[in-house]
Amino acid sequence: MKDTKPQGWQNPELPTISQLAYMDEQHGGYYFSRATLRFFGQTRRDFRVKRLNDGRIAVYSHYGKHGVKSCAVHNQQTGTLDHADEAARRETGTES
Repeated sequence: MKDTKPQGWQNPELPTISQLAYMDEQHGGYYFSRATLRFFGQTRRDFRVKRLNDGRIAVYSHYGKHGVKSCAVHNQQTGTLDHADEAARRETGTES
């Protein structure tokens, strides 16, 4: 059986959604869990990855149930996706 885990970032600049989801899950996160995505009416295809001006990597979506927008920032130290601050939300267009 072929190992399906992501093997390093294809783009040296940005990881893929699948790579970020895998890292998040391996470190105990749930941002891309089936239950979370279903609750918010989203799929992984709804998300985009962006490098912020300060160098952090953000994952965001402008689509969701009832117009909910979501944004998280990859924490390189823990490997998880953390809640985004206002600066990240402003840069990705997901501010309220």
